[in-house]
Amino acid sequence: MGKAPSFQFYPKQWLGDDKVMLMDWDARGMHLQLMCIAWQQDEPCTLPDDDEIIKKWLGNPKRWNELKKQIFRAWKLKNGRWIQEGLLREYNKQRDFSESRRKNALKRWEGKDNKNNASALQVHSKCDALQSSSSITKENTLKGIKEIPPLEYKKLVNDFSEEIILDYLERFKLYVKSSGKEFTDVESTIRLWLKRDKVKPMPIKQSEPEKPKPDYEAYRQKLLKAQPELNERFKEIVIDPLSYDLNIESWNSFICDIIVVKHDKKNKKLYLFHEQSSWINEHYMSRIELFLNENKSKNEIMTVEITSEVKE
Repeated sequence: MGKAPSFQFYPKQWLGDDKVMLMDWDARGMHLQLMCIAWQQDEPCTLPDDDEIIKKWLGNPKRWNELKKQIFRAWKLKNGRWIQEGLLREYNKQRDFSESRRKNALKRWEGKDNKNNASALQVHSKCDALQSSSSITKENTLKGIKEIPPLEYKKLVNDFSEEIILDYLERFKLYVKSSGKEFTDVESTIRLWLKRDKVKPMPIKQSEPEKPKPDYEAYRQKLLKAQPELNERFKEIVIDPLSYDLNIESWNSFICDIIVVKHDKKNKKLYLFHEQSSWINEHYMSRIELFLNENKSKNEIMTVEITSEVKE
């Protein structure tokens, strides 16, 4: 398969990725630059584990050691290559889609009764089979076919599946090319053809009711009122020092929201709460424990546990 010239970018997924949100602004830009470079590699969606090469690609940035840690939390090192797994999933999805369209073209070409077999195969070979649903525009439609609006295309795909609709759009292009006719309503024409061929819509999925999300902020306030002195002490020992130790974005987004659940003096254990407990554990727990140990008394040597569980 030839390399696709582009890949889908999903803003909601980007903004919802904790690894990206924990990066500084310059690290985010470098991360996106490296994704573009990785897309073009002979081993798709990977980069060499070579700091000198990567630094040159990024213009020899200052603070490289710090930025590298932030960027490559979103990558995995395997067999001497950095792999961007989300990008690799997109690459595999496009590859599989391309292969399915190639097979459909071959099936039509092998059919005995289809007069447009050779044309169908030719269209498939010339078209970029990796085009997304949003890229069916005037540039890649044949003369006589008006642009199909994205909303109409989405409706068709939701009702029948993307593979079926793309197949019928290919047939539609061939028909227009051979007949010279013009159509103003592509969606209605495709639906008529689907009905003629007795293609049934996909069954409507019954969506499960969404579980109510925990009210994290209300729980924080509840804990704050229950342990005001303990939380104030924790703020002085840990939260305030971390505000100077971290970049302001990370501190505002994560650290300042940590709340003490309770201090088990008998077992010398401190229980904390945060909505993103796994990230706090992975990236900040060592510094939290460091500040606590620096301010401990003889009887307060403690272990720390942080959870995101909201209890009634």
